[in-house]
Amino acid sequence: MGPSVRAGIAIHKCARALALLDGRTFVIPDDVKNLAFMAIEHRLRVKPEAEMDDVTPGAVIERVLNNVPVPRLSG
Repeated sequence: MGPSVRAGIAIHKCARALALLDGRTFVIPDDVKNLAFMAIEHRLRVKPEAEMDDVTPGAVIERVLNNVPVPRLSG
């Protein structure tokens, strides 16, 4: 099972707070990457078959973060 909408809201709010603490008025992709494990890992459930292959929620998050490209401004 994937994370709920609440995980997205948690990342959104925490990323904004992290940016503010860093003196920025905007969120950068690294803010989201730094928070992803804390906001999502405990919300993911892995199928028993995947657990037998040593697939963990942390491994799933890491794979997603490594495979999803960072958005770039066009121009």
